[in-house]
Amino acid sequence: MKDEKLGSGTAKPQTRPEHPEVHKLREFLKVTKKIYKLAACLTDEEAEVGLSGRQANLQHLNQLFQHLGIDPDSESAWRQLGEMEQAFTDREIKPQPVIDVPGPGFFTSRVQEIVRGPKSLYAPTVRAVGNISLQEVIMYGHTDWAAVGPRGKDSIGEYLHDVARVMADPISYHLNFARADMGRDYSNDHAAVREDWRIANGRHRSLVARALGVEYVAEAGMDQWMHVTVRE
Repeated sequence: MKDEKLGSGTAKPQTRPEHPEVHKLREFLKVTKKIYKLAACLTDEEAEVGLSGRQANLQHLNQLFQHLGIDPDSESAWRQLGEMEQAFTDREIKPQPVIDVPGPGFFTSRVQEIVRGPKSLYAPTVRAVGNISLQEVIMYGHTDWAAVGPRGKDSIGEYLHDVARVMADPISYHLNFARADMGRDYSNDHAAVREDWRIANGRHRSLVARALGVEYVAEAGMDQWMHVTVRE
């Protein structure tokens, strides 16, 4: 990449593979939505649907259960489906990080260093545009880090530790911040930067990433599930 002044170029859009667990969650939500829709149709079907139509819907319903690895003829089929749903729901509030997350003390110490240091690690050579990586946010993102508060926690380190645990779990992250991406009737809360790399949304997440560092984020593979958008 050439050494250019801010605004004289653009960051190249990147395409990153989807994490396997995110794909599994996406598929599960898509299939269960069809299951509940079919089940409602079977319950409310009118006489004109006919026996053949009802049988076709039942067959489709059975296929959807089988797709999830559930025996549709089992008496516990619906219970198993509920348990699978609950397992994902539990991840929303009880993250299962794919990598060890440092304790609150680590984040408290790192925030002190970041507040005393430069706003960003490096002077950006290009404007932010397209799909921004979390590593780029760490290197170029800037804001008033001292103004990022603990949101009701006893310390900023404690709050950032909790955020980091969500960020390090692809399922928990999507259920907390990217539900619309899963085809659900919610809005997304993606982290975002301005074209000049100012943090536009997700300052706590950006501070967590800055505290953890580029190597940690890359090792965890967070770019596979944590998307950063650019706002004008």
